Amino acid sequence: MGYVNILGIDGDPNLGGEDFDNELMNFCIEEFRKEHLVDLRAQPGSSNILRRLKVACEKQKRFLSEAKKAKVSVDAVHGKLPISVLITRDIFNSLIEKYIMICLKIVDRVLAKVNPPGIHEVVLVGGSSRIPLVQEMLKKRFPQKVIIRKFNPDEAVARGAAILGSLIEETSSSMTLIQEMGQMVLT
Repeated sequence: MGYVNILGIDGDPNLGGEDFDNELMNFCIEEFRKEHLVDLRAQPGSSNILRRLKVACEKQKRFLSEAKKAKVSVDAVHGKLPISVLITRDIFNSLIEKYIMICLKIVDRVLAKVNPPGIHEVVLVGGSSRIPLVQEMLKKRFPQKVIIRKFNPDEAVARGAAILGSLIEETSSSMTLIQEMGQMVLT
């Protein structure tokens, strides 16, 4: 196992991949409203419709990390009428860009507290680190650094939690560690 020195942490506990899902879902709802003059949120059974739509949006968000376009499709959202919205990666990027900018502000806050030449690698973890726009923005922010994507982003979070749990078990100052890590959101 290698050595990792955490130079700084910061985050927004209210920011994450679900924000991206919600933006994509809102876009699809608006496209359906424009085409059919129907607000899916106001339909009988809307909670079930929106839940199915959100699942479809999350699936296509993941697909867009590999593909240039995806289609969000859900059957029978208004009577027998389905929703089917083509999403390009450019459309998706425009929907989530404001959140990426928030992430970059968080990165800048951390960089203001640490010595950037001390950063040798940037390790991306968490499901949203698969999104090409996230990777592109970080490459721009760290042009001379290696962006590491060799880990499964979901496993990296779990491994980090396991390592932290092991450290907490070995120390008596676990409250400090828990509080410090509680502030961190992986962006």
